[in-house]
Amino acid sequence: MGTGEETKFKIKTLRMFRALLLTCVMSLNFVACDKGNGNEPSPYFTADELVGTVWSGTNKAQNNYEIKIVNKTDLRLNVKSSKGTVYVDNETLKYQYNQENGNFTSSYDEDQIKGQVTKTTMTFIVGDDDEQITLNLNKK
Repeated sequence: MGTGEETKFKIKTLRMFRALLLTCVMSLNFVACDKGNGNEPSPYFTADELVGTVWSGTNKAQNNYEIKIVNKTDLRLNVKSSKGTVYVDNETLKYQYNQENGNFTSSYDEDQIKGQVTKTTMTFIVGDDDEQITLNLNKK
């Protein structure tokens, strides 16, 4: 190889290296700008936001449920039949809430209550019952 050919070879190699470097830098820029899910608002209340909310709805038997979140550890439960018979009257229950996934647990008498709260609905199951009860957010 002569010196002219070596120079052409070096220039081609340098151009290829620059193109490769530019491609890598551009790829990193696209990855760095990807917003992903980090900027989307959470579908769940924080523990502070949940306080003061009131939820209501009915189960399959048409019993009316109302749950008011009193503070970060207490809720008030009211349940009455569609005919007005009161089953649970302003009973204060302890609950645990995970604001990362909206899951909560509580208990009434010997029955465990497990469910999830989003910013619009509260769904839960009482005890070993297969029925899932869904309540809607009334007010904050």
